Amino acid sequence: MRQRKNTRSWYFDVGMLIEYFLENASGGRKYTVTAPINLFYAMHEALRLATEKTAAQRELEHETAHRYLLKGLTKYGSTLIPKPECSTYTLNCVTVPSGVDEAVLRRRLLLEHSIEIGGGIGQLAGKVLRIGTMGPIGTDLASIDRLLEAMGKIIC
Repeated sequence: MRQRKNTRSWYFDVGMLIEYFLENASGGRKYTVTAPINLFYAMHEALRLATEKTAAQRELEHETAHRYLLKGLTKYGSTLIPKPECSTYTLNCVTVPSGVDEAVLRRRLLLEHSIEIGGGIGQLAGKVLRIGTMGPIGTDLASIDRLLEAMGKIIC
């Protein structure tokens, strides 16, 4: 560890651990960890949200959003890439509508409508859209309507 240029980390400071255990034997006080408080706030909120509903309720909400999104995308000619039994409800990989430049579509969605979706990676670059149905969009079908409406304005 001493040969590394940087042993410091925001979450786990190995350099400070070395100082604490090996170089601080003569006394004095070194704090080895002080967790960033924002992580505790984030964990508290995540746990609060996780306990509001059962896992089955959450899965049903995400499944509903997934199916609603896919149904709405069919009017633009988009189809789900993975077989339905291999897909997930929270990340939808769909074909780019015919004749549409996916990079232009995604850029306009972001700049004109403040909606960010992902494009393809590797062999799928330029060929697919990756649209998440998690967080607020995973429980609020109006968010999906907003996306579909914005896509309609750009595509048509």
